[in-house]
Amino acid sequence: MDVATKCYYLKMAAIGQFPRLDIDESSFVAIRDSLSILRHALAIEEKYEIVVRNFIELEREVLSVAVEDSLRSGDVYLQSFETRSSLNVRVVNFLTSVRLYLDQLPGHLRRCISCDDSSETVKALKREQYDSVFEYRFMEALRNYVQHNGVPVHLVVFGASRPEFDQKYVEHSLRFCAKKEHLALDKKFKRSVLHEMPEKVWLGAASRTYFGCICRIHMAVRAMVKSASDQSRAILDKNISDYMVLFDSLPVALHAYEAEGGCVLDKFSVFVDWDEVRLALIKKNSDVSNVGRWYVTGKGGD
Repeated sequence: MDVATKCYYLKMAAIGQFPRLDIDESSFVAIRDSLSILRHALAIEEKYEIVVRNFIELEREVLSVAVEDSLRSGDVYLQSFETRSSLNVRVVNFLTSVRLYLDQLPGHLRRCISCDDSSETVKALKREQYDSVFEYRFMEALRNYVQHNGVPVHLVVFGASRPEFDQKYVEHSLRFCAKKEHLALDKKFKRSVLHEMPEKVWLGAASRTYFGCICRIHMAVRAMVKSASDQSRAILDKNISDYMVLFDSLPVALHAYEAEGGCVLDKFSVFVDWDEVRLALIKKNSDVSNVGRWYVTGKGGD
């Protein structure tokens, strides 16, 4: 009596007659693992992109409010309240997106590089920033405060002055801060951070420095997963290219199959178009870890 044996192959899952490319079990497993690695590498980049976008929205909101203040007049108290509300939304969104990114990072990293101590690896990266940068310590404490007790923006200050480069212009600006006296009312706000903070922490500058710290963490993680990601992409590209020798065209709906006795035990799609998003995000979100030393301005001039 013949005993059915498992077989592995690549074939297009579409209507019609298409060639079949036999592969061995190790190739099947390598394809499956490569797809998993690239999905988690993409997830890391996607969640960092959420952080980047929320940081951009915060910076954009500051410029938008400053422009509106330069053109409109009205009730000062109401204007201040509305400005604080809009800035609170942006700061909370930014802090929340960082929390999402950092909390989910160890799991994605572990699946990219088969690292059992990925949580400790990420903790070490975070600890390095925490120990060396006050703004990182403060924004982490502020995030906990926001999640459990209050809002981050306590004061907004509008400014108007004549810039040094040309006295005929008037430069409008906006600064916003968290105040120590407000944070001190929360008994759960981290005391070590409270003791070292000044009476006001200007959140525009603090957010930029904090974002720079997150960028440094991300660049380190990106470097860790690069080898596995590159190798995984190469494995998928090679298998697709091998199939194209038979099909003589870019295959559509190409799948890898595990079968036994004519029954399909497992199958999954083999294509890489979606991985182009990961590569595009890597290119778009380059290293801006020094962002704490710059700011965007609408400063004019002839």
